[in-house]
Amino acid sequence: GVPIKHEVQEFGVIHDLNCMNCGDCVAACPEGALALKPTRKAWSRGFERVATGSSQPLWAEAILLTTALAGLFLYRGREYGDFLAVAMGLGAGAGVVVAIKPSRFIPAGWARGFSARTARWSAGAAGVFLLLGMVGQGVGARALDRGRRALEAGDYQGTQGAYAAGVRSAGFFRPFTFYLDDFHDMAGRTCDQVLSEADRLLEAGSWLEAERLYRSVLSIQPDRAQAHGNLGTALLKQGRFWEATRCYLKVLDHDPNDMVALYHLAMTWIQLGHFDQAAGLVQQILAEDTVGNAYYLIQQNPLFQLLNRHPGYRRTMAVYRPQQTTSPLKTEGELQ
Repeated sequence: GVPIKHEVQEFGVIHDLNCMNCGDCVAACPEGALALKPTRKAWSRGFERVATGSSQPLWAEAILLTTALAGLFLYRGREYGDFLAVAMGLGAGAGVVVAIKPSRFIPAGWARGFSARTARWSAGAAGVFLLLGMVGQGVGARALDRGRRALEAGDYQGTQGAYAAGVRSAGFFRPFTFYLDDFHDMAGRTCDQVLSEADRLLEAGSWLEAERLYRSVLSIQPDRAQAHGNLGTALLKQGRFWEATRCYLKVLDHDPNDMVALYHLAMTWIQLGHFDQAAGLVQQILAEDTVGNAYYLIQQNPLFQLLNRHPGYRRTMAVYRPQQTTSPLKTEGELQ
């Protein structure tokens, strides 16, 4: 059904979209006047076939399969499940298909006044939006994976670099990912896992290992007060009092009345011989302590007995009257 002789004489190439490039005409020509070879026009004709769906009925299915697999790969293991990941990929692929050829999914005349041009622009915008969101999620997840590997290797600088790269990319893709996991939320969940392991090591007395994990968390989220406080405790147990002091001051920058930070900071000041600062902190602690927990902890801690010669400390302890009359069964670590 292809008018080969006419098209060759008129155009020099076959333009008819029914041509399947099978080469039968080349083999059947008795004069050997025909040839099958790629040209620029042939490439443009191939794209035209894709756009119209002529002689290539599976192109739309190929796009849908590709985007569905991409969604499954990028979001596998997320809390909203593989089913929604595939559905997201299918939605993005459907938008691309409708943008190329609306009739593949939208029957002609299904809505009065809804033109093919409008359908293409709308579906194309939705498809691109979903695709960019998927790419943004993939970039953020990759940055977190790099940071996690750097954490395991103890490379804090690498961890911070990976997180910084993820923050930049997340800032670019943020308009397209508001309906998905935010990069900072994913990083926060990663830090929560690391913090749990660090807390376990701290309770087990592995001060150096706990310090390594707390520092890795702070390289990702430098404003995390809990990590600063627990890092200070790990340093305090190692006798690195000046470093511990800086950690507790970071906590107090967030909450000037944090009882745990005040209590441990007073201990570090005593260890460093700064008794005036320690006595002032004891006064601040007891001003906030209406139950008596901190009062009894200070009384039972031998370290605070070094302040007995300080008049401010003696006066503060003498005038303090806790509400409860029995010492609570609490230890230093349970103050938190």
